[in-house]
Amino acid sequence: MKPTTEPNKPKRTRKAKADKPTKVKRGDRLMELLQRDIGVSIAEVMGEFNVLPHTARAYLSVVPRARETKAVLRDGRYYPTG
Repeated sequence: MKPTTEPNKPKRTRKAKADKPTKVKRGDRLMELLQRDIGVSIAEVMGEFNVLPHTARAYLSVVPRARETKAVLRDGRYYPTG
């Protein structure tokens, strides 16, 4: 068997990634809504994230807990505690 005299191929390099604008995460946006003086309603969460009511309530129970706070319901609106 003869050795091949193939020229060395240059190594492939990756293209630099273009700087993408930072996407605001869902949990961060929900916390912004909760931090407002007027709090947030289920309808506002539904409209902001385009989700159904049961999903909006789940967001309000899970996301604040992950950030070591709680969302409390008062007068039909949710407010942060802690």
